[in-house]
Amino acid sequence: MQLAQVQGGADSARADDASTLKGEVIYWVAANSERIDLQLSPRSKRDRGLSHDLTGRLLCPVDYDWTDSR
Repeated sequence: MQLAQVQGGADSARADDASTLKGEVIYWVAANSERIDLQLSPRSKRDRGLSHDLTGRLLCPVDYDWTDSR
């Protein structure tokens, strides 16, 4: 087996894993949200990342205070 084939298989498996996680992690985050106004839609990516208070807080580096608007 050639190294390129092995690397291609590893890349494909990694992409499959990442795709599966993206679909599941939204449910994990939403289930741990206590406030109904912070609930995330599994069908929409519009309000994710730093655009959403809950995911923004989770993505914020520990050296920064997410609640500081400066």
